[in-house]
Amino acid sequence: MLPWEHSDCPTRIAALMDAMRLHPLTLQFADAATERAFWTGYTTRMGRQVRWLLLLGVGMLVPYGLVDARVAPEYAGTLWGLRIGTAGTLAGIVSVLFARRAQRLFTPVVALASLVTGLGLVAVGWYWGLAGTLSTHPGIIVLLFFVHVLIRMRFVHAALVGAVISAAYLAQLSMHPVATGLDVLEQGAALRVANVVGRAASYTLERYARRVYWQTRRLEARGEELHVANTELTNALDHLQSTQAQLVQSEKMASLGQLTAGIAHEIKNPLNFVTNFAGLSQELVAELEAESDPDERSALLADLKACAAKIDKH
Repeated sequence: MLPWEHSDCPTRIAALMDAMRLHPLTLQFADAATERAFWTGYTTRMGRQVRWLLLLGVGMLVPYGLVDARVAPEYAGTLWGLRIGTAGTLAGIVSVLFARRAQRLFTPVVALASLVTGLGLVAVGWYWGLAGTLSTHPGIIVLLFFVHVLIRMRFVHAALVGAVISAAYLAQLSMHPVATGLDVLEQGAALRVANVVGRAASYTLERYARRVYWQTRRLEARGEELHVANTELTNALDHLQSTQAQLVQSEKMASLGQLTAGIAHEIKNPLNFVTNFAGLSQELVAELEAESDPDERSALLADLKACAAKIDKH
């Protein structure tokens, strides 16, 4: 039976094709089981990279504290407290990802870590004043790059986290008494560009990862079908070879039977002839013993010699 003749083959191929139908916004697979399998494998592969990137983010908060002490010494204590609190909270959140079976917590933990970092930067800007808010703007941009690209959050979650952080930043900027509308517009435009570019990158990366997963599953299914077909062909070949050997043996036995029958026939004809003449000879001997006439005995003896000659001839 060929691979495409399997009763379950069309169903399996159809399931794979259904899995490639993605939601245009959330990028989820149409099949829930396929979605779970993809996300489990994805978080397992990306877990180590994300953990160390988040720890790198924790480490990046420390140099900013050293800068605070020189640029804004009057706020150094408060800013240090905010940064240390943010770093400690972030480290505690990230430590959850190092636990066993942390795949289920991957999305909420990463989203929470990103929000804590972003809101920590917003709080630093609020306490520092307008100058501090403007100085944390590059940090917000870098954080958006982390959220959308490096830590590989799902597109919808990254878009939501980026929107919340940007909204919080712009809200606290607009509440500064000395902040102008132009400041809000400039910072907002930069954040919008960063979010749009980040979302496009996040969308593209996630869609590519899902497509690779779908193609891999398709190749695995096709390889399994080929393996089944190869096994069946191997079994069919073995059966054919066994049948061929049986046919050859049957032909040999049939030929041997014909040869034996021919030999038996060739032996039986002269044997019957000899048997008949032997019986006739026995009758002549009996008559010879009973006959007293010399002439009759001579005739019987001549017949007996003729029979013996016939037997000798055959």
